[in-house]
Formats: sequence, C-alpha cells, structure tokens
Amino acid sequence: MTFPSQSIDVGVAPFASVPVVTVAGSRGRPNAPRSAVRRGLKVFVLVAAALAIIVAGTGLASVRSVRSDAEQVNALMTARNHITEIGRGVDALRINVDRAMLGSEGIGTLTADDAGTNFLTGVAAVGTELSAVQAMPLPASAHQAITGLAVLVLAILTQADRLSALAFSNFAAAAAALPAFTDAAGKIASQQVVATSVVDGLIRQVEHRSAQEPGRAAFLLGVVVFVTALILGLFAFAVGQSLRRGLRTLGDVARAIASGKLDTRAKITSDDELGALEHAVNEMAVALQVLVRQMEATAERDGFGSQLSDALEMADTEPEALQIVERAMTTISSSTPMEVLLADSSKAHLQRAASNPGLDAPCCPVESPFSCVAVRRGNPAVFDDSEALNACPKLLGRRSGPVSAVCVPVTFMGRALGVLHATGPVGAPPVAKVVVQLTSLATQFGGRVGTLRSFERSQLQATTDGLTGLRNRRTLETEIRGLLIDGVQMTLVMADLDHFKLLNDTYGHEAGDRALRKFSQVLMASMRDSDVVGRFGGEEFVIALPMAPIAVAVEILDRLRERLALTGEESDNPTFTASFGVVDSAIGGSLEDLLRVADAALYRAKDEGRNRVTVADERDVQAAARPVVTSIIAPTQGQRPPAQNQRPAAQGPRPLATVGAFQRAASLDDPMPGAPQHG
Repeated sequence: MTFPSQSIDVGVAPFASVPVVTVAGSRGRPNAPRSAVRRGLKVFVLVAAALAIIVAGTGLASVRSVRSDAEQVNALMTARNHITEIGRGVDALRINVDRAMLGSEGIGTLTADDAGTNFLTGVAAVGTELSAVQAMPLPASAHQAITGLAVLVLAILTQADRLSALAFSNFAAAAAALPAFTDAAGKIASQQVVATSVVDGLIRQVEHRSAQEPGRAAFLLGVVVFVTALILGLFAFAVGQSLRRGLRTLGDVARAIASGKLDTRAKITSDDELGALEHAVNEMAVALQVLVRQMEATAERDGFGSQLSDALEMADTEPEALQIVERAMTTISSSTPMEVLLADSSKAHLQRAASNPGLDAPCCPVESPFSCVAVRRGNPAVFDDSEALNACPKLLGRRSGPVSAVCVPVTFMGRALGVLHATGPVGAPPVAKVVVQLTSLATQFGGRVGTLRSFERSQLQATTDGLTGLRNRRTLETEIRGLLIDGVQMTLVMADLDHFKLLNDTYGHEAGDRALRKFSQVLMASMRDSDVVGRFGGEEFVIALPMAPIAVAVEILDRLRERLALTGEESDNPTFTASFGVVDSAIGGSLEDLLRVADAALYRAKDEGRNRVTVADERDVQAAARPVVTSIIAPTQGQRPPAQNQRPAAQGPRPLATVGAFQRAASLDDPMPGAPQHG
C-alpha cells in the first residue's frame, strides 16, 4: 500500500520533503499569536463558575424557604390537633360531671372514687395537650387565641373538680353550680372554634406563600441564566472566531489523514494550545503511518496463526489436534515434507505423531526430546545444507540425500513435548515466512496438547484412587446418587478384605497395598461394563450393579471369590479373602441409608465366618437404624450396650502378629485371639 502526499494551501515547509498546510483563510500569511484563546477560556471558566454559584445560591435560598414554610405548616397542623384534643378532654370532663350527678342519685354505677379517678385522668390529658400547644413556636395571633383558650380551660378544671366532689356530698349545691359549669364549657367550645379558625387561616397563608416561592425562584433564575448566557455567548463568539480559522484547516489535515493520505502534515504557526494541537496531529500522522505498515505486515503474517488458533481451540482431544496439524502443514506448504515428533508417556522417546499428507515424512532419527538441538536451544534451528560442518548430525544419511531443514521445538510452559521437523532442497530451506508459520504451528500446537494432557491428568487424579486405579469415594458416591435419582434399580455391595490389618501387621504395609491392587484387578475383571466400582476407603470397596437382581449379584460375587482364591494360589503373595454385604436398592432411602444396611450385612458376614456373601435382611436394616457406638468406656447405668453387627470399640493393645498366626487365622476364617472382630 502506498501513501500519496497531499498539500492543502501549501506554505513554507519546516520538514524536508513533507508537504505542510497553513491555516485556511490566512491567504499565505502566518497567523498572529493566539494568546486570546487562553484569555477567552479563562473568562469563560470564570463566568461559568459565577453562574454556577448564583444558581446554587438561588436554589439553596428557595429550598430553605420552602423547607421553612413546610415546617411552619407542620407546626400549625400539630397545634390544631392539640386544640382539638383539648376540646375532647373538656367534653370528657363534662361527661364525667354528668355521670357523677347521676351516680349520686343512684342512677348508674359510677362511685365517688371512680369519678375522682376519671377526673384526674381527664385533667392530666388536658394538661398535657395544653402544655404542648403553649410550648410550640407559633405566630403571635395563634398564641393569643390559644392563651384565651387556656384561661377558660383552667377555670373549668376548677369547677369540674368542685362539682365532682359536691355530686356525692351535697347534691343540691352541685345542681345549683351546674348551670355555671355548662356556660363555661360552652365558652370553651366557642374559644376552641376561634383558635382553630386562627390556626387554619395561618396555614392557608403559609401554603399560599409556599406555592408562590417556586415561581419567584424560577423568575430570578431565568433572569440570571439569561444574563449569564448572553455574556457567555459573547465570549464564546469571540473565542470561536479566534479558533475557527485554525481549526478549519486543522480539520482538513485530519480528514486527509483519515482518508489514507498519511503523508499530509499541518504547519505549526504558534506555540500556544492550537500550536500544540497541530504538533500532536503531525505526531499522530507519523505514528499512524508506522502503525498501519506494521499492521499490514502483521496481518499478512499472522492470518495463518489466527485461523490455526481458532481451529486448535475447537480440538477436544489430542488426535483431533493432530488432524488439525496435518491440515495446517498442507496450508503452509503442500510440497514440503514435514513431521511432528511427540514424546511418549516416559518423556524419553520421540515418536512420529503427524506428517504432511501425501508426502514422505522426513524421518528424523532423533530419539529423545533433548537429543534435538532445537529443543536444547529453545528456538527454531535452520540448516541450509545437511552436509555442512555445523549442520545437525541427525540430517546425515537421509534416503533422499543431502537436504536443508528447519527444526522447531514443541513446548508447553517450558517443558519439551517434541519437535516439528521440515526438510527441503539443499541450499533452499523454507523461507522466513514459512519458518514463522512453522513456529506458530509448533507453539500453538504445544500449548493445546499441553493443556489437553494437563486437563486429562488432573481429571484422572480427581476421580480415581491413586493406589488401585478405581473410582475414589467422591466420584463413586456421585455416580451412584445419579443412578438413584434416575430411578435405576440396582444391587449395592459393600466389600471388605478379611484380616487386612493382620495382613499389614504380619507382612508389612507394602504387602497390604499389593493385596488391595490385586483385589481391585480381580474385581474389575469380574464386573460388567455397566457396573460402578470404587474404593470407599481403607480396605473397603463399594460396587453398584445396575439392573441386576440379588441372585445375579450373588452369583457374580461368588465367581469373584473363586477368582480371588485362584489368584492367591498362583502368586507368591499371602493368600487373602474378602467378605461382601449385599442390599437391594428397592428397600428405599438415600445412598447413606443403603450403605449403612450393606455395611451391617458385611459385618454379619464377618461374624458368620468371613469369605462369604451375605444378603441384607430385616436384622441388618434394624442394625443400620441403631446409633453407632463411639465410646470405648464401659456402659454406665442408663446406657445400652453395643448392638450386634456394629463396629466394636478398641480393646487395648494386641499381641504381635506372626506369619504362622496369620496363616492359621486365614485358613480357619477366624480372627486371631485378642484381635478386634473386624477386618
């Protein structure tokens, strides 16, 4: 791609052989210094700050006014509620006096004590409301009306106290004083109406003033904004005129650069902000020119690498990745012999894993990764002539005669996995572009293969038991639970090696490990492909036989015991047997429930002589339902002894086992004296 030069209103060029542009509108004359730009921006910022302060102050004043009016309205409404409660309290006192008058004549059930109690309660309520309303910060007119009401209320409280006492001691005097009391109560009602009217009027005044406040604030803000906008507009116009000419031509330069004319440059006419912008545009043009050329070269070189990366990302297995490698070899060169040599599991030998289809493989005789010079160097090695003194000695003696070659190490996280080898005619090794593609192929293939192998290894380690190669407990429980959730009928088996602890004590733990591995091998050879087998822990194993009735499961386990006996006779290892507890999943319950029942059947098999298959019955279901005995202390009063078929507690130190003792115990299917009744 070429970059044609462009010149817009060309002036004197400060850069050799680079066309420059002067600011349009200057007609070839250099612009005056643009110090007005900086001053205009400062004024613009100051005016904007002043506008913000004025607007904020006006808004704050309006908010405070509205908040004050709201608080005043709330106070007046609270005062009105207190006035209403005072009126209700006075009415309650009147009712109490009337009931006292009736009670003194025997009408009603009110006694003198009840009347006194009611009077004190009413006086307290009225006094509380009166004190609260008098303490409130209210306008003078409201306080005056409330004070008049308070005088009348205090007067009637005295009368009510006197009438309540006279009603039961001197009915005639009480009756004579009752009209005056009634008149006083009426005056209170009238004064209450007056006070309420005063408060309601004040509330309306405040609400009216509060409703007008937003309009006043909006008008003031409008005036401020208009004046400020006018000022800012004038300054903006002045600044804009100052910038317009320079920015117009600078825009022409930017558009020319954006259209691909990366040789275009702007003439720097001042040292202010606009001059700095012109300088930045020139630097951007230079950087873009270099970047575009680099990107074109990189895109041309890495197009293959991008496609290869996408293809390898979709490879889920190592054979799929090798198929992609063979297709990539054809893409790189359909006439160049190539091969990928990968290390085996011992990492000591290299074997051909892939080659360029349709061509003879280069047949590199290198045997181990570190026998390859490219692997040792950690970089691709290119050889022009296999006969040269400094050529790799593995290139000598080829059937095709002297060759040139490229060797690229295949690595993953610094570890050598193999080598990618390609050959060509003498003196004409693959060109640099092909070497780059081969390097990309080796690097990406090594990364993918290393990832697949690491994932496969970690997945295997996470799901299998390291000693036996069977499923570990977590994987075993997960698969069996899945079968139970799917409603698959199965037979569940708990297996345990007989006298295993005695075997360890007699022959050592290495012999115990060999016994576990041997039992696992016999177990897997005896099971069906659909059966789920795993090591549950220690010398215990769990087997799930889907869609297998109890009778079929017992037959399979009996054949397993026979194979185990034959295996012991054919090897030099100590002979051992195993016991099995069998339960049908049809009894229901969770996996844990089924395992407890199978465990109970297993321990019944131990009690009945070992080396046998015991099918769980009602006894085992009941034994599994009992709590497990965990204490080794003798049961005290109120405690139950250990149930049958439960794991017994330790009973102190055992005598040292011997080979003869183990053989006698194994032959008699009986535990050694003093040994715990399990294992």
